[in-house]
Amino acid sequence: MFLNTPDGGLVDQFVTVSRPIAVGGLPGPIKLRASYHVFTSDAGSLDYGTELDLDAVIPLTDRAKLGLRYADFDADDAFADTTRFMAWLHVRVL
Repeated sequence: MFLNTPDGGLVDQFVTVSRPIAVGGLPGPIKLRASYHVFTSDAGSLDYGTELDLDAVIPLTDRAKLGLRYADFDADDAFADTTRFMAWLHVRVL
C-alpha cells in the first residue's frame, strides 16, 4: 500500500512469526511466515489501517523454489481495503 510515504509520515508497528516445516520428498523445509502490521501517521494521529501477510516458500528442487503470499490490508482513514495473492518462481541457473 505504501509505495510512497504519506504526507503525515508512516509508522509501521508489526509482529512476525516464522517457522520451517519439514515435508518428506522436498529438498528442504517449507518456510512459513505470518506478519501483522498496524499503520499510523507519524504526525496528525491518522490510522491508516492494518495488514495481515501470510508467506510460504516451498523448495521444489535444489535450484528452484515457489513462493506464495497473501496480503490483506484493512483500511481505516485514508485508503481502500485491498487484498492480494501473489505467486513467484525462483530458478537458479548457474
